Amino acid sequence: MRNRVLASDDTVPTRRLGMPQHAPQILRFLPLDQPRVVTNLDLPLQIALEALAASRLRGLPERAAIALLVGDLKTHEIRALVAGVPVDSPDREARAGALDLSQALRSPGSALKPFLYALAFQDGLASPESRLDDLPRHFGGYAPENFDRGHSGPVTAAEALRQSLNLPAVALLDRLGPARFAASLRAAGARLVLPREADPSLPLALGGVGTDLRDLASLYAALGTDGTARSLALAPGEATTRPFLQPQAARLVADVITQPFPGGGAPGVAWKTGTSWGAMPGVSASTPPMSPPFGSGGPMARRSRAPPDAPWPCRCWRKFSICCRLPRARWRPPARRRRRPRQWIRCA
Repeated sequence: MRNRVLASDDTVPTRRLGMPQHAPQILRFLPLDQPRVVTNLDLPLQIALEALAASRLRGLPERAAIALLVGDLKTHEIRALVAGVPVDSPDREARAGALDLSQALRSPGSALKPFLYALAFQDGLASPESRLDDLPRHFGGYAPENFDRGHSGPVTAAEALRQSLNLPAVALLDRLGPARFAASLRAAGARLVLPREADPSLPLALGGVGTDLRDLASLYAALGTDGTARSLALAPGEATTRPFLQPQAARLVADVITQPFPGGGAPGVAWKTGTSWGAMPGVSASTPPMSPPFGSGGPMARRSRAPPDAPWPCRCWRKFSICCRLPRARWRPPARRRRRPRQWIRCA
């Protein structure tokens, strides 16, 4: 019987094979004391995502790190996860390869804006065709600026979200209420970390809070479904369901941010980028039936606080789109050292 079983197997290896080393950063969070551990990861997709991350990482500066996540919008399962630098990377230690970057706190930048607009749409504060002003404005002692320091004048809410304009978003949050916005995100399961003894305030619209990739991807998954927030599960049975957005509001925002990628790419994908001091998440939420039922996101962060050369804008960071295209932006050194607002998150 034993010989018969051996004969039915595949070709017997003639040499010792190396142990699999996929998704090493998440192994510590799995119950390895059990005889068999089951995850929702899809091995071919995991291998492909790791190869994509490794290829993009070779073109990034030293001490840069990357994390990518792919989830199934129908089952809300994590099907592939690159939580940091691969094991075989020669500079793994310098790139914080031992850390699980998918759960590291980072500022989401403008990646929270779609949920701000969705809540404003369902509360009747605005609609995609509402006119908003992108003009200089002070909110008490807070004076936000757009990324390019320019102004577009009167724009529709849909165009303000597509262009990721800061001033209309802050004005909309001023009407919605920062406390209400933060409470809605937390009720949906997102972990929001503010500075000690700080309350949610207007910089929340521009990423003035700490969160992680997994929670952010779970929020974006709601835009690709019926607006219900479901945590993306790494293992079977881990997903939890919470009310978040009305289906119509989720669909309106998904339609607004469904646009072509810069430089071309797959059509019919809803996506949003965010740029901040602590990280640069790029997140997409697929909207069936135009695209496959997968949502994905990825932050790219640089651990050092000052760039050794000029290609990085905002003193440290460059935008990262979901299709891994890295558009080169013009870097301009600051004229003087500016005091960091209290609402910003200091990231290592």
